[in-house]
Amino acid sequence: MKRRNKRIVYLFVVFCFLLSLGKIAAESWTTGYISVPPLGQSGYTEEYNVKNNESRWAGFWGDSLPNSFGYTATLVNSGKYIRSDTVELKKLETTWADNNSGKPGYYYYAKVTSRFYEPSWSRVTLQFTAAYDTE
Repeated sequence: MKRRNKRIVYLFVVFCFLLSLGKIAAESWTTGYISVPPLGQSGYTEEYNVKNNESRWAGFWGDSLPNSFGYTATLVNSGKYIRSDTVELKKLETTWADNNSGKPGYYYYAKVTSRFYEPSWSRVTLQFTAAYDTE
């Protein structure tokens, strides 16, 4: 009886793991590094994230945000055209941008903007996804 219970638990764990692989594949995150200019100007990641579903959400997670006044983040395409709402970029917290108009299968980048009263350059590290699956 104990052996049967262990086998059932093992199969359940394997099943849950396989289900989680689908979720991981549905939303991949990219780590980006950006030199952000001062005075409300923007920098862009060189690293891209491929949108692989029809999600209308994009996600941003700030790893290293050295300036005191904060930043905003937006999803853009390779032509630097905006593809999502602009959101606050927060340290160690995910913020979700609505109205992601990007199409699946294309490359998307993060645009990070300093505050107009920020006096200095900074090097920002963030993670972003172009395809957050809310289901």
